[in-house]
Amino acid sequence: MRVCSALTQANICLNPATSRVVATDATLAYAATDAYAGTLPGVGTLAYTGSTTSILYAIDENSNHLLTLDAPSNGIVRSLSATPTFSNDFPSSRNTDLDFYYDPVTQTNIGYFTKSAADPASGFATLSVLNPATGIVQNTNWIGPNGGDYEVRDIAVQPAATALATHPATLTIALTLAPNPLTSNAQLRFTLLHATHVDLVVTDALGRLAGRVDAGLQPAGTQVISWHRQDQAGGVYFFTLRFDGHTAGTVKAVLME
Repeated sequence: MRVCSALTQANICLNPATSRVVATDATLAYAATDAYAGTLPGVGTLAYTGSTTSILYAIDENSNHLLTLDAPSNGIVRSLSATPTFSNDFPSSRNTDLDFYYDPVTQTNIGYFTKSAADPASGFATLSVLNPATGIVQNTNWIGPNGGDYEVRDIAVQPAATALATHPATLTIALTLAPNPLTSNAQLRFTLLHATHVDLVVTDALGRLAGRVDAGLQPAGTQVISWHRQDQAGGVYFFTLRFDGHTAGTVKAVLME
């Protein structure tokens, strides 16, 4: 887990299980070849993308840019564009935060970025969509009616689906289901270490059987099972993946009316 100081740009690695400092790494600084080389970054928020090869991004509140870190331990940051990512509406007191949504179907990341004044009465809060490849804002909306008078400290983007349980002997990469919530069809994505007989069992909130898909013998590697809605009512459902008759993982999903 990576944290930083907005004041000193201290770059610290934490153990998420114990909350203890694992290492105090190199202080954040721009790469020598960056357009902002020689200036002190003002990183106020960090966020990893949600994929098998995560990238660590940051927001520089001084230059108003989206940044990447080469390797978190060396502290080197790079701006993604010569044009500022966002306008500096609150130069003396501001809050920013960043998080990413990973779409397991398209295998792409979407960045979400909030900005507000430290004093809610002095300004409005906004939510923006960022393109992590370019660092450019694609869309900005007020938070609440006319932006409200909100001081936004943090945002958290819910993953497409969360594995409630896994079978470590056979499942190596996070079990995901998308879309979620869903209206008709869904895809369950997972990875096998070796060839296994796979079936999907769907139950409702009361544990009643709502559907089953027998996918047969599947080879090692990333696999996808499609589920098609029939006459199931809207509500909460549990999608349980089984390998050779043993439960490998369960995903909770919401079926819309």
